[in-house]
Amino acid sequence: MRPGVLFLGLVLAIGLVLPVVRIPVGQAAEADNPSGRLIVLYDPTAKGPLYRPPAGTTHRALGEGIAILEPPPGGEQAALEALWRDPAVRHVERDFPVHAQAEPNDPRYPEQWALSKIGAPVAWTVITGTSTITVAVIDSGVDLTHPEFAGRLLPGWSFVDSNAATNDDYGHGTHVTGIIAAAGNNRSGIAGMAWGVSILPIKVLNASGSGYGSDLILAIDYARERGAKIVNISLGTTVNSPALQEAIDRATAAGMLIIASAGNTGASGNMAVYPGASSGVLAVGATDASDRRATFSTRGSQVGVAAPGVGILSTYRGGGYLTMSGTSMSSPMVAGLAALVWSRTPTLTAAQVRQQILESSVDLGLAGRDDEFGAGRIDAAAWARRATGLPLLEPTPTPSPPTSTPPPATPKPQGTPTATRTAAPAYRAPAKPVQPGAPGGSGPRSASTQVFVPIANR
Repeated sequence: MRPGVLFLGLVLAIGLVLPVVRIPVGQAAEADNPSGRLIVLYDPTAKGPLYRPPAGTTHRALGEGIAILEPPPGGEQAALEALWRDPAVRHVERDFPVHAQAEPNDPRYPEQWALSKIGAPVAWTVITGTSTITVAVIDSGVDLTHPEFAGRLLPGWSFVDSNAATNDDYGHGTHVTGIIAAAGNNRSGIAGMAWGVSILPIKVLNASGSGYGSDLILAIDYARERGAKIVNISLGTTVNSPALQEAIDRATAAGMLIIASAGNTGASGNMAVYPGASSGVLAVGATDASDRRATFSTRGSQVGVAAPGVGILSTYRGGGYLTMSGTSMSSPMVAGLAALVWSRTPTLTAAQVRQQILESSVDLGLAGRDDEFGAGRIDAAAWARRATGLPLLEPTPTPSPPTSTPPPATPKPQGTPTATRTAAPAYRAPAKPVQPGAPGGSGPRSASTQVFVPIANR
């Protein structure tokens, strides 16, 4: 494995679908094939005897119409000339190296059991995300100086303070962002699901981890204006707001995919949590290392899919790392997979990206869709195989996952704000040019006073 490079796992039989091209006589051997091995494809309809290699050459049949030819030292050129003259040979190519998919070299990757569980290393052989895909993270902001996000944070907006200062003074948003896009394979820290994508941080939670529904509405509109393809919302309320639903409708009509945590009410009444339960949102439940529903994960018809959400290591404010549990951690894992899907095929619609995620999921619980897991637990490896049509090589298992679901911490109250804040002005079209990153359009503010809190348990 070459340092810093992830190779696509290929199978030898890929030669069967290659164009019928002969290697020109005299072509030099590639450095990656010092042995001179050749892959030979015979025409199965050809009449007469097949090519008989000269003395000292090994000829090994792999299957019908395909063989490996290993010329003696210095005999590759003679073998090529003989193959060129043989009418039974339809294609010849030098053998190529294949490498078992290596895990990222980030030192704390072995602690990220969830990425191995969902087959992320296999998906990374296909793509690790592209900067043209923007994922908006509506949360408590992000640690703007954390090295895991260097060069990939777009100018965002704080609806808490009505300015462009989106630095995270609570920590939850940084944790969520790291699950999506922490820099991978850079010999530092951890790896995110889609470390090549761009992140748009939007702050709606204050230093105490609470905020207002009106700011969430404005944030969704802002993400739409800024061209985000995917929005992750790892926070929620038990209040079903019509104004919030309208903001979601505007976003989905614009072709955005909104992914939200299903909620942590599974062990405390199982109340529906919004926007996860809102129409048009892909709500994500949480699973543990044994593919069981996390005890805190909200159940119901709104659950679209599940992802690991127990004992998830990710980035934290102050340049650090922290392990947290909650559907707050499950949602960004799905957002990261959506970013990979869209990075590989930018022409897909949001509905098609969503469908690819659901169809490639591992069915858990009752057969078919159910209220605990939705379509099942996401499977990035299965998506990669479907997307490429290749039986990609499996990575070597590494992480040692937790053995059971830890009990969730006492949920934060969802009744009133835990900290005061200056009311943000109405979100209207500006009369003059705004500073870079500031809201530039219009959208209604909610008259509701409900409070949104992060869906996480420390």
